[in-house]
Amino acid sequence: RSKGGGLFIDEAYSITENEHTDSFGRECLTELTKALEDYRDDLIVIVAGYTKPMEKFFESNPGLKSRFNTFIEFENYNVEELIEILIRMCKNNDYKLSDEAIVELTNYFKREIDKKDENFANGRLVRNVYDNLVMNHARRVVDVVNISNEELSLITINDIG
Repeated sequence: RSKGGGLFIDEAYSITENEHTDSFGRECLTELTKALEDYRDDLIVIVAGYTKPMEKFFESNPGLKSRFNTFIEFENYNVEELIEILIRMCKNNDYKLSDEAIVELTNYFKREIDKKDENFANGRLVRNVYDNLVMNHARRVVDVVNISNEELSLITINDIG
């Protein structure tokens, strides 16, 4: 179905992630390798995943890596970019972070970046932080009587948990 277009496989290494890959995984990889050759002028395939597992993915089939001609490794976001992403997520959903919350979250992101490992997913970290902030905010304001629009939209340091 991807002929004439593109196929994106996220976490592609899951096809081959253990040494005893089941027959479905092996068959999938064989078919993918064949399609990359047979439809090279009519199919774009993008595989994505963490660097180390993707290296194993490409090593799992001798002809696989040679069928891909471009490899891009994305750097992790820095602290400023993480805060910017979080602020945008809040703004897109009619929330605002207090100045104190921004300072605390900046420190939190710094700590998380300092202890990261090779599977660190800082984009996902921001989404999870956002989800927690919104949930904690909702718990904090649910019983407030005569709440203002500003209070309904302001995420404070009290919502960090």
